[in-house]
Amino acid sequence: MEETEKRLIDFDKRLSEDAGDLNQYLYQYKDCVRTKKNLLRRREEIKAELKSPLSAVQTEKLSSGKKKNDRSVDVLFRLDEIAERIQGQIDTAERKLNDIMSLMDFLPVDSLSRSIMENLYINRWDWEKVCKENHISRSQAKRYWKQGLYTLLKMEKVKEIVKGFKGE
Repeated sequence: MEETEKRLIDFDKRLSEDAGDLNQYLYQYKDCVRTKKNLLRRREEIKAELKSPLSAVQTEKLSSGKKKNDRSVDVLFRLDEIAERIQGQIDTAERKLNDIMSLMDFLPVDSLSRSIMENLYINRWDWEKVCKENHISRSQAKRYWKQGLYTLLKMEKVKEIVKGFKGE
């Protein structure tokens, strides 16, 4: 690595704005998976509510004389809505994963930077596991991670993706 390049990547400082935006972009898959898990948890809670004794048919007369819908029907509608959201989140996560994997292809296959970035963004590992699996310290892992971010930012296609992500 050239001396000027080393100075540009000051590993002890915060990420540049563009590198921070790229980092956010790459973490989208992790966010999608977390949202999907939350929706699945919510679905299980609603199913439990449906099975509860309180969900028995309650037929109260409304002022118009019509019977009020059973709580079970409301729960079923909510389950259906959540199922649609879960499928939408799965579809979004698949697209994000594909986009992120395409960006990783810009890094050399055998590079430690790529390995660390795949561990973080695709495998969704925490820093402790990343370091353990790659047999390096946390400071070394962060250096390789930053090096990967800045390597990607040298590519015009990546810059365009980041600009599009920021909405510019």
